[in-house]
Amino acid sequence: LAPFGADGAGGAQDVENLFRIHSDSTDAFRRFLDNGEAAPGREAPEPPVATSTRGSRGTSGTSGDDAFGDRGSVDAGAIKSWLSAEHTDVETLCPAWVDTVDASARRRRKRRYLVTVGPRSVLRTAKDFNRYLPHLAAPPSAAAHPRLSDYERQRRQYCSTLATLVRRGGYDTLGSFLLMQTEADRRFLAGPSRGTVAATKGGRLGAALLREGAICRAVSSRHWEEGWAVLTPALFSVFHPDSKKAKFSVSLRDVLRVRAVASGELPIGGFAFFEVETLARVYIFMVANEDVAGRWVKSINSACLAKAPAPADDYASAQEPSQGFLVQSAEWKLGDRRILNGRRLVYFASSALHPCELVARLLEVAFRLVDENEEALDEGDSSTPLAAQAGGSVDSAALTMFFDGVSALAALDLQRLSHPEKVAFFLNVYHLLLIHAYLILGPPRSAARWARYFNCISYECGGDIVSLAELEHNVLRAPSAAPAQFLSKFVLPNSVYTYALSEPDARINFALNCGSLSMPPCICIYRREMVSKQLDDMSTYALQESVEVNLRKNTVTLPRICQWYLSDFGRGATEDLLRIVAGYLLGEKKLILEQMLRGMNERPINVKYHAFRWGCRRPQLLQPELLEELLGL
Repeated sequence: LAPFGADGAGGAQDVENLFRIHSDSTDAFRRFLDNGEAAPGREAPEPPVATSTRGSRGTSGTSGDDAFGDRGSVDAGAIKSWLSAEHTDVETLCPAWVDTVDASARRRRKRRYLVTVGPRSVLRTAKDFNRYLPHLAAPPSAAAHPRLSDYERQRRQYCSTLATLVRRGGYDTLGSFLLMQTEADRRFLAGPSRGTVAATKGGRLGAALLREGAICRAVSSRHWEEGWAVLTPALFSVFHPDSKKAKFSVSLRDVLRVRAVASGELPIGGFAFFEVETLARVYIFMVANEDVAGRWVKSINSACLAKAPAPADDYASAQEPSQGFLVQSAEWKLGDRRILNGRRLVYFASSALHPCELVARLLEVAFRLVDENEEALDEGDSSTPLAAQAGGSVDSAALTMFFDGVSALAALDLQRLSHPEKVAFFLNVYHLLLIHAYLILGPPRSAARWARYFNCISYECGGDIVSLAELEHNVLRAPSAAPAQFLSKFVLPNSVYTYALSEPDARINFALNCGSLSMPPCICIYRREMVSKQLDDMSTYALQESVEVNLRKNTVTLPRICQWYLSDFGRGATEDLLRIVAGYLLGEKKLILEQMLRGMNERPINVKYHAFRWGCRRPQLLQPELLEELLGL
């Protein structure tokens, strides 16, 4: 992916190259993230050569050395060799928790944790960890994260426990732990234990049954749920075997692509996987072996080609409205948050680009999507945003590539960013999330919905979750004073982030643009190497647009944010605010305000503030040449 607009030429070709979808969407996604090259050190690990690790169910491994496949022993040397590889990550030792079907109780599930070493994966309960592994003092880790769910915190703790065991050379102990065969291992993905499955009993789906079988669905990157899959000419659904109500359904009308997932794309060994791609999500499924995965891919593709219409009641529950883009992940304590960049599950940090470069390119792509589909956006209303029109006048391939790109933000390492890099990165992430939300949901429809909208819409970013409101108040404005509003203490979040800014900067108040009619109509893409100058320019741009001065009445009218965040300016006094504002104004406005300041001891300045307008508009990209023209440079 060549830099956009570096020489003012080739822009159309850039977009064409960026959005060209290849037959393998994952390859296209990786090329987008890796800037056309494989990321160094990111290659999927090659497992030790082994025979079947799942007995009669088969494996995605290859034949050869039986180090992992022998039921009677596990070669500690092979385990050591695998875990000593430079690409092995602590997260891969316990890559997920699985809600398995509990055969002992009707409609019950039991939570178990996947332990994976090479091509071997086993299911273990919390009791198994406590009973069979030594009590190891796990080092401080991400398990203490305040926004993690209890389940994800427990998984990370087990990762740390297993990593401590490995560091102490406990390969024999780990081998014995992997060797232990439980009832869960024997039953997992082996099918229901009782006769007819309730999901298909009595013609529940009211259609021909094309295929059914045991399956495990990725609810999120670290959470899987075992179930019973049913394919009809109209729907692909997953049930609990004892239930007639589907836990998951997707209409075949919405399916864009189905493919088998290659070994090494997921950090789980011993099983096979396939994915079903729609505009909103890429759903991943685990099955016993590659033969089963191949049959599912073939059956779903054949059903999609037939394009049978879904029954009206079933299709209404299975289609993907705008809410289908909002992910509720059990990995996090979400509260009111909903994750917007969860189309594709990201297991490995796979971008060779610097985080600032990646998010800047994604923001430019977002602006191009808005510009190229301006007519479609203007014709629709807030209930029919751009994503709802994909496949008609809107290019769904362009949208899916953009959605896949923002998914990569989840796995970025942000802890080593410098202060200027953080400022540029998070300002761009804020505006990227805002435009992304406008594309999917449209803007908030009324002033009463602003608080919920900005506290709900979130990204998974840098190993954390952050909403629009949290990006503004807990990351970018974290070292600054709270706004001087009575209601702010009730509606603003108080989250703490390790990557929050540590130095206050009043210019951020003018750089942030929430899309309100009170804000400037254009947004800048911030560059880490020149972010300070850009902050100065955007402060001038915002103030020159909004400040009004009247020498005759000795009155200055300022944007409302200057009143809300008065404490950010100098000592928080009105005189300090006016002097700082005067420093960013140009031309006649600057001269008049400076004259008023010189005489304010004899004639106090009357300061007013514009009313904040809650109406919204789609921000446009501020081109450098336009900024120069506006600033009179």
